[in-house]
Order: sequence, then structure tokens, then C-alpha cells
Amino acid sequence: MNRVPRIYLSPSAFVDRSVRPSQEAAHHLFRVLRLRPGDQWAALDGKSRSWLCEVVDETQSRKIEDWIAVAPLPIHLEVGLALCKGQRFENALEKMAELGAVRLIPLETERTERGLPSSSKLLRWDQIAKSASALANRLVPLQISAPRPLEDFLRETDPATTVYCHHDGASPPELFRHPRNRFTLLIGPEGGFSSSELEELQGRGKRVSLGPLTLRVETAAVVAAALALTLPTTR
Repeated sequence: MNRVPRIYLSPSAFVDRSVRPSQEAAHHLFRVLRLRPGDQWAALDGKSRSWLCEVVDETQSRKIEDWIAVAPLPIHLEVGLALCKGQRFENALEKMAELGAVRLIPLETERTERGLPSSSKLLRWDQIAKSASALANRLVPLQISAPRPLEDFLRETDPATTVYCHHDGASPPELFRHPRNRFTLLIGPEGGFSSSELEELQGRGKRVSLGPLTLRVETAAVVAAALALTLPTTR
């Protein structure tokens, strides 16, 4: 089952019991993956519909049966991730999609190492999120929000469910095993949040420690997200 290609399409691509892939999807299916008539793939609309399909030709495929994709996880996790340089942000984004986070918000902080992403970069991030979500067999893919300054984003968060990483924070079991099904997780930039940002964060959430070692942004994101998604279910 895991070898069946999975692709998200617009709901308008689903008509009766057939699917008409977009030009981009068709290129991936028939030029990259080299599918042929009779081959199977899974079409998902990113909401509630997922079909196992058989290729008729390059313009359409027919539904064979419903495809069993993984519904959203019991823990609703949103991740505010500081923008960072190179491939690190994209690596973290990919892993957040694979782990099951609901939404990722790129954050501008005082120590952000890169400028705001271009429109083409935002499109690339969306494609990475969808590709990684499809690989993980998610029914609903990870959503990418527009970049926000940290202080603006904090005005929208609930202090009771907001967690930020810091070396002198609480242990993960102490913090994440509370009876909650929603967390907003904040990951700072290389070098951590500034002193002024930490002052603001103190009244906006709780801090969690990921141990005594210094972690890169993408490593901290993976570790913290995995703990937030698994510890509440192990009570």
C-alpha cells in the first residue's frame, strides 16, 4: 500500500467516480513516476475525500474504491518556527508535515538569519508540505501560514496552550502530559530568543526544556513536536 503514489488535488478534480488531474499533477504522475494505463494511485482532496484510482489515460483516472488515509491526529499542534538559513527551515517544515502538525507559521524574530521569503519560496514551501504530507498518508496536509513577526503572532495565541523551548524550562513529561488536546509550539532562531522576546514570552506561555545540549532549529522542532504529539496520549 505504501508504494501507491498519493497526490492532493483540488476538489473540482473529482467528478462522479473519475478524477482529472491538474497539469502539474499529470506531469508528476506520467513524466516523473511514469505511470501507465492500469496503474494505481491515490487522489486526495485535502479535506475528507481520498480515492484509490486506476489510470485510464493521461487526462483521467477512475475510482476503484475509497483510499484509507490517516485522519488528523488527536493532538492539534501548531508550530511557530523562526525563519532560518539554508535548507534548515525546509527540513523542519518537511518533518512537521510527516509528524502530523496541523499548521506551521514562519516567524520573524530579532535573531532571524534571513529576510522574508519571496512568493516563489512560499509556493515551494507549500509544495514541500503537501509532498511530505502525502508521503505520510495524511488525509489533510500541513498548512503553511504567511510569515508573521513573533510579537504579532503572540497576540493571537492562548497562554494556556502555548509552549516555547528554553534550556531552563520544565521537563517535557511535566508540561505535555496535561489533559489538553491542543498546543502552540514556538521554536526560536539560532542563538535562541532574545532577552526582550523571552520577557514577552514569559507572560504568553510556558517554557519547556529539551535537555542540556544545544540543538539546531530543525532538530529542536522535530524533538519538541514529537514530544507534544505523543506524551499527552501516554497518560
